Amino acid sequence: MAHKFWTGRLNLGARFTLSVGLVILAASALVFAGVYRLQEEQTLAHLDTQARALLTQMVVMRQWVADYGGVWTTQPGDTYAETRDGYYMKSPAMVTKELSKRSDALGYYRFHITSLNLKNPDNAPTDIEREALIRFEKHPIPLSELETVEGAQMYRYMIPLETTPSCLRCHGDQGYKVGD
Repeated sequence: MAHKFWTGRLNLGARFTLSVGLVILAASALVFAGVYRLQEEQTLAHLDTQARALLTQMVVMRQWVADYGGVWTTQPGDTYAETRDGYYMKSPAMVTKELSKRSDALGYYRFHITSLNLKNPDNAPTDIEREALIRFEKHPIPLSELETVEGAQMYRYMIPLETTPSCLRCHGDQGYKVGD
């Protein structure tokens, strides 16, 4: 009987069983592929929602700091703009950078604010960010993508920030105008 199987002569029952098995296998593969794709889409949607929420919170915090002309702390941290009576004044950019470093050190996420017209060269854009910044000048549409950085997958979400009057306290000498 084994000899008949290998020579291609299967009885009707064996051919039927093999056919049904192949159909079930193909259907299962399609279902699993669909479920995998759906889960991947949901994961990206979740990452996008998280990124938007975090970015919104960061923009609100940064604007709050800018509206008050900076914040005064009792610790110098990495950088500060001025010192007075044991207090250290931090600009919105300094606060943003310190919060990003702390979040990254804790393994959560990282963020930074960059520009084509830099005040601080440490905030220089990556090649991808530079391309997005150039695109933002014509089409201010948020950028989101999944990329591999240093062997790990990273979700990038980037939006254009609009210059407000409080931004000009630090960036007025760079030619920015309200609404840029």
